[in-house]
Amino acid sequence: MGGDNPVIDSYSETTLAGRYVGLGAGRAKRVLNAEIPCYTGIMRHVSLLLLCFVFILAPKCLVVYAQEERPCALTNASGLVVSPNQESTDRRYAIAPGAWSSATVSLFNTWSSWDTNPGRVACFYSPDHIKKITIRDGEASITIGGRTFETGFFTLGSSELGWAQDSSRLFVTWSDGGELGRWQTYVYDVTPNGLILLHGVQKKARRDFERRIHRMPINPDLDTETERIFWKNSRYCTPYNVVGSQWLNGSKELLISVIVQNVGDCRYMSEFNVYRVEVPTGTILERFSAVGAHKKFDPATLPIISP
Repeated sequence: MGGDNPVIDSYSETTLAGRYVGLGAGRAKRVLNAEIPCYTGIMRHVSLLLLCFVFILAPKCLVVYAQEERPCALTNASGLVVSPNQESTDRRYAIAPGAWSSATVSLFNTWSSWDTNPGRVACFYSPDHIKKITIRDGEASITIGGRTFETGFFTLGSSELGWAQDSSRLFVTWSDGGELGRWQTYVYDVTPNGLILLHGVQKKARRDFERRIHRMPINPDLDTETERIFWKNSRYCTPYNVVGSQWLNGSKELLISVIVQNVGDCRYMSEFNVYRVEVPTGTILERFSAVGAHKKFDPATLPIISP
């Protein structure tokens, strides 16, 4: 403790020998002793940075590397995920159908407005196996012809994506507030220069459903002297939710469901009709009741009929 440090003495005689040529031995040692704390301080910072990398950044890098080593999931012409698949019980990596339709892929595996899924990493191809959607840490991009574009889907809560059968279009169903929020369906053209939002695809079906709901009679269960007060205090919860079900006829038609919110004070809550609409005009080609749609189409792609 009180004597000269043999390690420092050795260091001064070897490593720094050339640096202090011409200095007397005593002066060289004083300069060395002044610089050793600076040297050890730098090494301490470097060590801390390395520890930060090992314990904080490295695990994330390993996760990304492991995920990229997996093949991206494939989708078929019906929008269903087929192998090779990213099956996982960990929702950060799982490729799973959306909550509204089995013909979609849940982008972020979230549901409620407060739900988050940090570290989400996944990818899946279009039915033609040429375009690719990549999700990483709350953001989604699309790769088309070797070019990658940001989609902005990270702003669309609880979103699920459905590819058209010919891969030229896709739809995204999303909510501004989780399960009880307002659900909408955005439709996009997939072009060599990225996605183009098609406006008005859901407008005509939503307006038609609104007119039909307003013409419906009072719920028979509430048409009594004691229960009628509940009807008077309820409301028409417009605008009604629109969720995508599946593509039809390539990318020329889309099956969408228009639904009354499942909220207690909404008149006819959970009532819905299903519309076959033309894309991009939104022209109504056919309308189905909930029961009729479940008979004609795969019920797994449609909202559940409430008892």
